[in-house]
Amino acid sequence: MADSLQSLIRHTGPRTRLRWLTPEPGTRRPLRGDDPTLSGQALVGSLNCIHPNRLQVIGRAELVYLAGLGATAFAETIEKLFTDRPTAVIFCDGIEPEPLFWDWAERTGTPLIGSPVSDEELINQLRYYLTHALAERKTIHGVFIEVLGMGVLLAGDPAVGKSELALDLISRGHRLIADDAPQFARVAPEKLEGTCPDALLDFLEVRGLALVQFGSSLSLCFCSIFITWAVEL
Repeated sequence: MADSLQSLIRHTGPRTRLRWLTPEPGTRRPLRGDDPTLSGQALVGSLNCIHPNRLQVIGRAELVYLAGLGATAFAETIEKLFTDRPTAVIFCDGIEPEPLFWDWAERTGTPLIGSPVSDEELINQLRYYLTHALAERKTIHGVFIEVLGMGVLLAGDPAVGKSELALDLISRGHRLIADDAPQFARVAPEKLEGTCPDALLDFLEVRGLALVQFGSSLSLCFCSIFITWAVEL
C-alpha cells in the first residue's frame, strides 16, 4: 500500500536514495500511525520534539543544535524523540547516527533510515510524494478531458451524450484523460487532480461504436491534470 514506510522507500528511492540503517521491519509500518492521538502530527519535517513529525529528519543543523545541549539535555531530547513514537528517524547528508540513536531505536523498535541527499531536498521530495500518495480520493462517473490546458469533467446521467461530446472534442485536438470512472485526488485545499485508472487508460466508450482505443499517443491522451470545470449534461 502507498501509506506505509516500506512503500515510501520503494517508490521514492531513485530520487531520495533512502536506505535502511536498521533492518527493514517485517510488518507493514503505517505512515499515519494507528493511534488516533497521533492523527494531528505532521507527516515529515526537520527534527521537532515540541510538535513531532511522523518522519523526523535530522541533518547537519540539527546535529549542531543537539551537540550544544550538553550531555544531560542531549540524552533527554533523544529519549523524547523516540518515545514520541515516530514512524522513522531519517538521517540525511550521509550522517552516521551516534550510538545513543541506535540504542533508543532498538529499545523502541523505531527504524533508522539514511540518505546522502540534503535535508531541504529530501523533505521537499517526501512532502511531494506524501501529498499525492495519501491524498483523499474519489471516483466520479463521467468523462474527464483536457481542453485548452484546462481539466474539464463532463458529468450526467448514463446515455446523456458525455462520451459522444468527448469524442467530438478529441477530434478537434483536445485530449482524453479518463472515461467513465476518472479518479480525483485532493492534493491541496482547493486543487483536485484527475487521473485515469490503469484498466481504462486510452479507452473511450461511445454509444454505437463500442470501445474506442486511442493508443499511447500523447497527442490524443493525457496523464493527469487539475480540474478547472465540471459540466453537468
